[in-house]
Amino acid sequence: MTHRVLVLALAPALGLVGCTGGSETGNPAIPASLTLALHSSDPSVASVGGEEGLVVTSAWVHISEIELVAAEQCTGEDDEREVELPGPFYVAIRDAAGSLQDLLVRERAYCGIEVDLERAPRNVPDDLPAELSRNTLVVAGRTPAGRPFLVVSQAEHELEIFSAGSTFTVDELTNRLLLSFDVARWFEGLDLDALTVSPDGTVRVSLFDNPDALATFEARVRDAMQLARDRNENGALDDDDERLLDD
Repeated sequence: MTHRVLVLALAPALGLVGCTGGSETGNPAIPASLTLALHSSDPSVASVGGEEGLVVTSAWVHISEIELVAAEQCTGEDDEREVELPGPFYVAIRDAAGSLQDLLVRERAYCGIEVDLERAPRNVPDDLPAELSRNTLVVAGRTPAGRPFLVVSQAEHELEIFSAGSTFTVDELTNRLLLSFDVARWFEGLDLDALTVSPDGTVRVSLFDNPDALATFEARVRDAMQLARDRNENGALDDDDERLLDD
């Protein structure tokens, strides 16, 4: 059984550097990549860059740390979390996924991944939206009626997908991983066109604007992540990719 606590929207990273804690005999560190992307399991609910319906066009997130979980930890044999990539990282997605290159990963079996979200500081880089200041996640797009929308969340999470009964390996031939987030699950049950519209014509969802919708959104994103091996190296979750850690 795979257990998920989830969240977010991502892609091209700004200044992301990977590191690993120590070395282990027989398990050398190898270069690997982690592609962060968005997908939709149901375009009738929400799509990424589509033409009709609810469309997500951009998203930004502030991440404090990413970790790969060693297989021994899921079985209780070891407390070691094998690869720690300490942030903070600002991650943005605009129409296409981005790949985090040159991550040093031990050649071995893993049983999960964890993404830690924390609120960004007051001052964020100039090329990021001001709304990310002191928040964790900002999502932009348009509603089915064509109105612009903006979701701003400051919820902090330790977001995981792991399985005690299913593992995956990372080695020199299988070192391209894909972490994709399902926007259809994010917006399931939400009718953005039924919400209060700001004077500028934008549907805003935040602690101060349509807060009930924000609570629904934050609950939905806790079960929206898929880890896969990017077999065709196209940076998108598709039928050619090997799903990892499924139920």
